[in-house]
Amino acid sequence: MDMYASAGVGVLGGSLYQDIPSQLPHNSGHGGGARHKIGLEEGSTLAQIFGLDSLEVNSFHHQGVKVPAPGIRITARGDDGFVEAFVSRCQ
Repeated sequence: MDMYASAGVGVLGGSLYQDIPSQLPHNSGHGGGARHKIGLEEGSTLAQIFGLDSLEVNSFHHQGVKVPAPGIRITARGDDGFVEAFVSRCQ
């Protein structure tokens, strides 16, 4: 998820963690290239592309989805429940 995608969640009516390290200090696995596992939602495009239910990824983000906006479908989460990928159902 990049900065622009995260910002779109706020514009659409959701909310963000603006700075994960300061707002969720216990959740340190999301910056500086930290490698961690994410679970892919069954039936999501990511799951279909990779044919898997989980992936190992590198994280470089400091923002994240707090409350998804209407029309946002979460497609991947970290083991800690943190949103790692989403798609918009908005037209």
